[in-house]
Order: sequence, then structure tokens, then C-alpha cells
Amino acid sequence: MSGERNTRQPAQGHKGARLLGWWIGIMTILGVAALVAAALMSPATKHAAAPQKPRRVCPPQVSVPTRPVGFPVDDVLGVRPGMNARDVEELLKCVSEEYQIETRAIPAPVAGKSRATRPLLRVTRGQDTLSFALFGAPGMEQVAASWREAYFDVGAGPTLGTVEGALQTQYGLPHEARDSPDGGRILSWTYAPDGRPIRVRAKDGDIMGAMTYMAAGLTAAACIKNARTDPLAAPAWDGRCGLTIRAEIDPSLADKTHVTRWRVVVLDQATLRRQAGNLRALGAATPP
Repeated sequence: MSGERNTRQPAQGHKGARLLGWWIGIMTILGVAALVAAALMSPATKHAAAPQKPRRVCPPQVSVPTRPVGFPVDDVLGVRPGMNARDVEELLKCVSEEYQIETRAIPAPVAGKSRATRPLLRVTRGQDTLSFALFGAPGMEQVAASWREAYFDVGAGPTLGTVEGALQTQYGLPHEARDSPDGGRILSWTYAPDGRPIRVRAKDGDIMGAMTYMAAGLTAAACIKNARTDPLAAPAWDGRCGLTIRAEIDPSLADKTHVTRWRVVVLDQATLRRQAGNLRALGAATPP
């Protein structure tokens, strides 16, 4: 019996050693798995897998100085003449991250340069559409014209008075305001390159002032002619003009007191003239 016990003890010892080895192996695997899982769940790993965008700074730093005191309001949702494409995106994204921005290459037919194009930024959110025309050397383009257009479903639009009041709050009392043939309203603001209104109504009895006002009407009309509400229209400018704003408010066919669409164009003819470069042929009919 003594010999039998001695024979079994080594066998049992080998079996225990194997079990211990298996246990150590399993625990090692579990430990490594736990470390890998912890690494995958760590903030550093998450950051590497999905890098976070830098937090947007609002209001952003832009490439043009603040509008001088006393100069007319010249922006569309904060976008002013002279700004670049980055300024436009940062400003509008501060208004709403829902704005979708795309760049379109618009043909700019000029004698001998039929393939020339100019960038147009198209920005949309719901029924609100904004457009910004940029001119200048590649990489140095600046906004010279801005448009905003809003549509409304039948019966859902604001009143004509509400829209006109909002435009006056933004740009001041219009220099000219008249009814359109369809019962809507057309408003305009015209300024010289130095920021002064081109037309100022004369006081009663001021004959010279009245004559100047009438003469300035021809210049104002020439400025307004270039402020087209279609962003795809060929650009044109007049050397006598500066900031020019035109707004059109269209009534609903079913209810003339409510709006179905309104549009506004903000054109800085001085910036366009300075930045247009090889597009100058399009303004050949205007004074230098």
C-alpha cells in the first residue's frame, strides 16, 4: 500500500500544476481583455477615434473693421461688404448651425476670358436663402453684393407692414418707397461712396435744394438700376454710387395684406468697382 500511495502522489501533483497553469493563463487573458476594454473606453481613445471640432467663437473675428460711426447699415445678418468667405461662414454659423453653405462657380463672360468664373456663396435654411457674390484675385475675394430671400406658404406669411417695418428697423427710413403694380412695396436706399445719401429732400421754399434733389434723382436711379434682386445677374456698377439697397415685398394673391415673398439686395458698388478686376467690361457703360 505504501508503494501505491507513492505512485499516486506525483500524478496528483502534476494534475494540480496543470490546473494552476490553466488558472493563471485564464486570469492573464481576462486581465489583458480588461486593460484593452479600459483603453477603448478611455477619453483619450474616444478623442482619437472621433476628434472634437474646436468650439465656435461668437462673435467671430472678421477680416474687416467695424463699420464707422455714422455710416449706413450695410450688412445682411452681419455679413458686410469687404468680408471674405470664411467671415461669411463663421458669422452665419453663429446665427444658426442649421445654415447650409455651398460655393457655386458663376460664369463671368468677359471678352477673351469666356472661361472666367466668380464664386457665389449660397446659404439656405428652410425657406430662407442668402447669397453672397465675391470678387477679386483668387484667394483674396471679397463680398460686394448680398441677397436675402424668404418665401412663405399661402396664408402663413407676415403682413406687409411687419416686413416693411423690419426692413426700416434694419436700414432706416427708405430714401424712396412706392407701391408695386401687384400691390406690394418697393423700397430703396442710395448712398454715395463716402456714405452720404445721394438724395436729400429739400425743405419747403428751398428752390436750390429742390433743384439739387431733382438732379440727384437721376443719379439715384442709375444706382438702383444696378441693384438687381437676382444673384445670377451679371454684375454692374456706377462710379458715382456707393452702398445701394433695394427691397421688394410681394403680397399673397389670396390676401394682399400678407406677404408671400420678400427680397433684399445690398450692393456696395464702390467695393464691386475696386474688386471686379477683369469683370470691368461688364460695367463699361458706367463712368470710370
